[in-house]
Amino acid sequence: MKKLLFVALAAVAMVFASCSKDNSEAVVNQVKAAIEQQDATVLQDALNGVSTKVQELVAENPEQAKELFTAVQQLLKENADKIKAFVGDNAAVQLGIASFTEASADEAIDLIQKVSEQKKQVEEAADAVKEAAENAKETIENAPEAVKEAGKQAVEDAKAKANEKVNEEIQKGKDKANEKIDKGVSDVKKQLGL
Repeated sequence: MKKLLFVALAAVAMVFASCSKDNSEAVVNQVKAAIEQQDATVLQDALNGVSTKVQELVAENPEQAKELFTAVQQLLKENADKIKAFVGDNAAVQLGIASFTEASADEAIDLIQKVSEQKKQVEEAADAVKEAAENAKETIENAPEAVKEAGKQAVEDAKAKANEKVNEEIQKGKDKANEKIDKGVSDVKKQLGL
């Protein structure tokens, strides 16, 4: 019965969060409810919700994103022993916790901003490649046959180079994120004595 109450409270908090303009407090309350419920899966879901909200706020209001990150970070640190008791060796939840406890709010927000900027650059590069390919296609369709073949090869080469650059940027972003994640997991394991 008690678990159902906490699940219901979490659901109400999520509804409130989606309806409220400033729903940072509701998102923090989800994490509090998950800790009180002592359910690793619910905590993981709540932390995913916080991550999503922080990412949204970084674009809209970085200062509010820092405040939310700091509030959740403090909550997780204050309840570390309690959380450790019910999370156990659940690596996914430990990783979620580490993503909030192992870096400062400034570092986390800076990383999110960099990843967002890289994503934007990749999207812009992909759009430019698509536009260039469409323009080249139009030019090729209007060119004599010999020129068409040379144009087709140039388009394929340009696509390959652009895709390579896009993939490099994506990999750079992934590598940076994975480094932070690996560090966080390593630190969590150290804290947990694993």
